[in-house]
Amino acid sequence: MSRDRYVIDGYDELQKAARIHVARISGEEGLQVPEVTIVQAVEPGPFRADAHFTTPKGVSTIEVTERALRELSIEGLAFLLAHELGHLADAAWCARRTRVLVAVFSLAGVLMLGGFLAAALAGYFNASSLGGFAALVIGLVTLGVWLLMACAISRAGEMRADMFALRHDPELTGARDVFDSWEADNPDPTGPMTLRRRVSFLFRTRPYRSTRLRTMQAALSRNTR
Repeated sequence: MSRDRYVIDGYDELQKAARIHVARISGEEGLQVPEVTIVQAVEPGPFRADAHFTTPKGVSTIEVTERALRELSIEGLAFLLAHELGHLADAAWCARRTRVLVAVFSLAGVLMLGGFLAAALAGYFNASSLGGFAALVIGLVTLGVWLLMACAISRAGEMRADMFALRHDPELTGARDVFDSWEADNPDPTGPMTLRRRVSFLFRTRPYRSTRLRTMQAALSRNTR
């Protein structure tokens, strides 16, 4: 764990404010109230206004950055924390997909290891190494499929958490506040969707913020019809 993600002591009032939001939303949704800790950053890069749901030693915990507590509006903080609670509410969905990822990764490992051993031993037994190389290639392709699946599942999980948070931010005021804060630190790419951008998107673990906002707006429009 990075030193930046260690819990910061001495911010009792900030932590209390975050816990009030988390307890309120958890109560409304019938969820067990998770722990809340304050950190400098939840991922490598700038210390942006962000939060992260994690389960260290099996304890459901929301890590929220000091910057989020100090700079976001009440609506923005509520959306951010509700989004992370959405991951908690979606634990069963995540667990099922994690099992699929583990199975595909294991298959890729078996194919690559078996193919490598078969190719390496083929010369010793004076046999063809074609089958071993074929298994190795199939294993590498399976590993690529696993990577694409992992990224797609991560993006889907983010969108599902957004839909959960939308129930607590029906005007999208908080979502816009959070996304505007991120945009100032790390703007989303703009311009035409080139082939290069389409390919790079397949390996993103988060959808573009503009896509997330449009999806939530579309959901709101469907609900108001």
